[in-house]
Amino acid sequence: MEITEALQKLVKEVEGGLASIIVTLDGESVGHYSLDPSLHIELIGARYGLVVRDALDTLEQREQEKIRVLVVEGVQTSLVMVPVGSEFFLLLLIQSRGNLGQAIFRSRILAFRLERELAG
Repeated sequence: MEITEALQKLVKEVEGGLASIIVTLDGESVGHYSLDPSLHIELIGARYGLVVRDALDTLEQREQEKIRVLVVEGVQTSLVMVPVGSEFFLLLLIQSRGNLGQAIFRSRILAFRLERELAG
């Protein structure tokens, strides 16, 4: 599966989808897609990749469960973050009036599919 095509399909399938990116825990982009280049999804991915890494470190120190989904809801947009294995995260940016449940569901499905591809 081509990563960029999969990310494009995710954005287009989710109501209110704007952009998506796969990042490492250091915030490095593995692939991305955006309906509007002015959204700067690579910058968003880099910044939130570090947020995810800090959250994972905190949970690891407390020996808590693993993260399944992180959601940041803003006034105009929401960001869904889903782990892809232990080294990557999928981020999906949607409009605030978009379908958050659908965004989480479809992101988790894609993350599961991409996990094997990125591990190999």
